[in-house]
Amino acid sequence: MGYLNVGDFILILLVMTAVGIWLFAISNVISSIFKKDSDKIYWALMVTLIPIVGPIYYFFKGSKDRIIE
Repeated sequence: MGYLNVGDFILILLVMTAVGIWLFAISNVISSIFKKDSDKIYWALMVTLIPIVGPIYYFFKGSKDRIIE
């Protein structure tokens, strides 16, 4: 008791990675300027409501909708 086996360690690592990607994606959505105001709301909802797939989809598709300054 008190020790982590390999499976638990991998699970914790995967959860921490997913949370990190989610935090990075949501902060990126909030701080970005999009072509349309509704795009920011759309991507914020997508990233928030679909935790694992939403951020990955945002980085592949949504980052193209941003205005680069």
